[in-house]
Amino acid sequence: MSPPSDIYNSDDSPHWPSTTIVVVSVMLLILFGIAVYAFRIAIIPLIIGAIIAYVFRPLMLFIHQRTKLPHGAASVLIYLLLLTVLIPTILLIVPSLLTQLQLLREEVLTLIQNINALSPGETVEILGFEFDMQGLVGEIDIMLKNLARSLASRSPTLILDAAEVILLTVVTILISFYLTRDAAKFIRGFENL
Repeated sequence: MSPPSDIYNSDDSPHWPSTTIVVVSVMLLILFGIAVYAFRIAIIPLIIGAIIAYVFRPLMLFIHQRTKLPHGAASVLIYLLLLTVLIPTILLIVPSLLTQLQLLREEVLTLIQNINALSPGETVEILGFEFDMQGLVGEIDIMLKNLARSLASRSPTLILDAAEVILLTVVTILISFYLTRDAAKFIRGFENL
């Protein structure tokens, strides 16, 4: 029995015309662009995670060399320190933001009460110009109503956006942790690829 012949012998394989190569290359480039656009929400945490890992890797190696801890334990130590700084910072900022929003709400309500207290025939002089308060009150009333409608209709979107930011932050920290811990494995994998 004769050994089977290699069907994919490079001498017998057909050569593609240059136009076919260009068309296939352009199509692959377009498909790659579409894939990047479709997965852009996942690419951003990956890029930020890689940057964080690049920054923390020397610190992890320093801890690993000084303390003889394994790479994983040194990475855990660094990220625990990061979380001990990040979580209290967030817990301090959020109540302050909520307080500022409450103060803004109270100021807007006070402004509305002051505007409603003005009599319709009053005029106010600002820098030599007289303004009819009835027209000004009407414009401000319309503006505030539009603002309230806009905020009310966008509140579910704002809540979902906040949840998305929190989720992406957690994913970014996890990605950077694994990239910091296993950077040598990833580099070897890319080199072998």
